[in-house]
Amino acid sequence: LMHLAPDVYEALGIPYTGARAHTIKRTNQKGAAKKELLLAGLPTAPWLECSLTGIVHTFGTIHPGRYILKAATEHASIGMTDDAVIHVD
Repeated sequence: LMHLAPDVYEALGIPYTGARAHTIKRTNQKGAAKKELLLAGLPTAPWLECSLTGIVHTFGTIHPGRYILKAATEHASIGMTDDAVIHVD
């Protein structure tokens, strides 16, 4: 719901700083934003989309190594601990 404040400001004509509401709506979900980057021909790091039951989609080549596991819609790494770093074989 982070786009709601800019939506209200824009509707009321109140100036503010930061991204416009439509930009926030388009980029709030990490996977959807990365897909748009790929469709535009822009480079983006490979990623996996997972559910509680496992991998749903893979985008790009995932190489063995350490990765950070993040929620699709969480920002600023809120609530992340060292457990979010995983090793992929």
